[in-house]
Amino acid sequence: MRYLISFCTLLFTTVIFAQESPKDILLKSSKAIGAQRSVQYNATARLKFFDSEDTGSYKGKVYLLRDIKDTFFGAKIWLSRNDTSYKFYDGAKIYEVDGKKKEVTTYDVKNKNESWAMTGNTFYRIVWPYFLEPGKLKEYTDTANTLKRLADTSINGLDCYAISIKFPDEEEMTKHKRWIYIDKKSYMPVFTKRKIMFQGNYQYDEFLIHSYTFNKVAATRFSSKQIPKSYKAAAYERKEIKPLADGTKVPPITGKLYGNMSDKSLNFEGKVTVLDFWYSTCGPCIKAIPEMEKLKEKYAGTDVRVYGINAFDADSASLKRMPKFLEHNPIDYPIILVDKSVPRSYQVEAWPTMYIIDKSGKVAYSTIGYSDKLYSEMSSVIDELLK
Repeated sequence: MRYLISFCTLLFTTVIFAQESPKDILLKSSKAIGAQRSVQYNATARLKFFDSEDTGSYKGKVYLLRDIKDTFFGAKIWLSRNDTSYKFYDGAKIYEVDGKKKEVTTYDVKNKNESWAMTGNTFYRIVWPYFLEPGKLKEYTDTANTLKRLADTSINGLDCYAISIKFPDEEEMTKHKRWIYIDKKSYMPVFTKRKIMFQGNYQYDEFLIHSYTFNKVAATRFSSKQIPKSYKAAAYERKEIKPLADGTKVPPITGKLYGNMSDKSLNFEGKVTVLDFWYSTCGPCIKAIPEMEKLKEKYAGTDVRVYGINAFDADSASLKRMPKFLEHNPIDYPIILVDKSVPRSYQVEAWPTMYIIDKSGKVAYSTIGYSDKLYSEMSSVIDELLK
């Protein structure tokens, strides 16, 4: 009996040690997908943003051709929701083809770095991230992360390894976790999902490959010759963003005062007024809030007033989230909720945008975005206006 127990223990130990570790699986997956030259596939992506209660779903067809010399994407890209409207990158330009309007817009990536035309929309989520960056799978094995192998499962009929990865908290980005499901035969990561918290709200996304074929994509897939010659073509021209010029008489602002939701109209005459156009899920806006608080505190008891102008958080869902947002980002100056005609009247097209209005109701200063010099620059202008 003693020998039988020893034999069973040995057998059990052998089985345990024979099981691949999550690190080994991720490293093999990184190597396997990195060895592929091209891929064509169908995929579905699902996404819930921090500031949304709804989950969007995006389904489409994608062709990728690896190009290790390309510094923007590392590949040529073609993607589409349907066969008539599609977008592709040929290594120099992005072509956005609208089959219904029979129009094509081109974006110059190499000379003007307009890569955002591909990445700056949610539909880009159907692009296979680990084909473009197979090294990411290797990075997940960093010792700072916690890897765990879960029970094997089936994804679209494929027998898959299941791995969870828990990442360390980074400031207010917490509870960051990713799940990757890897086909046991090919070591391809065919399904991934992620969840992360930020200031009490969470973002969630999924990426699912339905079918894929490697190394069959021809370079002609990314040729501009596929676009019908009858389509009207135009090159995108970047519009320069300019706030109202100094010395401009500013338009009135009316809205609802956050809190009691009473009507509020701003009177610029006889006061120096600081306007901060912001919204709650804008990263640079959040960084600027403490600077606005410092201005409010510095000029307390003077003729300086600070207001937060918000045209995006007046809906019921945003108002419900606002108390939690303010717990993390205290704002003691008044927040005025306005409709979107107000930022338009102030030529606000990027957030945050700040204005300093002088005592005659004219623009004395404006700036776009956040910088470390924001407080000192604005203080200097206000000090001059108060002399």
